[in-house]
Amino acid sequence: MRAMWAIGNAFRAGEQHAWGFTLLELIVVLAIVALMAGMVPLALGRALPGRRVAATAERLVALVDEAQAESEARGRPLRLKLVDRTLIADPSEARSALQPVSWADSTKVTLTDGLGRATPALVVYPDGSTDGAQFQVVDGSHQARVQVSALTGRITRGRVP
Repeated sequence: MRAMWAIGNAFRAGEQHAWGFTLLELIVVLAIVALMAGMVPLALGRALPGRRVAATAERLVALVDEAQAESEARGRPLRLKLVDRTLIADPSEARSALQPVSWADSTKVTLTDGLGRATPALVVYPDGSTDGAQFQVVDGSHQARVQVSALTGRITRGRVP
């Protein structure tokens, strides 16, 4: 109550005081907001490749996991092939219910065997084992690795340092 009395007495009777912002203050605030809005595309441009790499790696893990389950259910091996920016179940497996995994043009995915040599396919066996392979996902400076163990079929995902 005391503070309100002090504020009320600060103005003499008959004086009018306009509350609000000056035009200069509004222009400064708008300039700051415009600068910040201009920085958003730059931040997104750096973040999107990393997100594309992570999303592609996650989808590769999911597809290999689904292929292992389908191979076990069928009781026979299932081959996953890299074809034009897409990982698909071998076309000769006409009854495969696996959905192909595709990625952006700027993202590069390579498949290598246990010795680091390029290989066109990964074979998943009904007992859960695989040929053993590694997917390398790269987009700009962002990289991820999906490792599939030959003996156990265990799938691990990690970032490449």
